[in-house]
Amino acid sequence: MMIGDETRAIELVETVRKEIAMYNAQGKNKFVIDMSVGCQIVLCTDELSIPMVLEKADKIMYEEKKKKGKAR
Repeated sequence: MMIGDETRAIELVETVRKEIAMYNAQGKNKFVIDMSVGCQIVLCTDELSIPMVLEKADKIMYEEKKKKGKAR
């Protein structure tokens, strides 16, 4: 979770992905690290709850995982 806008969230995810790729590229590791992310942009309202936001983001993350599984 973070405070900010969609652009900042995308930049953060891309930065982490690049760091993981650099780590994996070293070739010194017994296994490769991978990451799936679920981003849910929300506006805070009285009706919004953290479990609701996490559930939506989790669903998006699992959709990304499925796509990666089919691409491998």
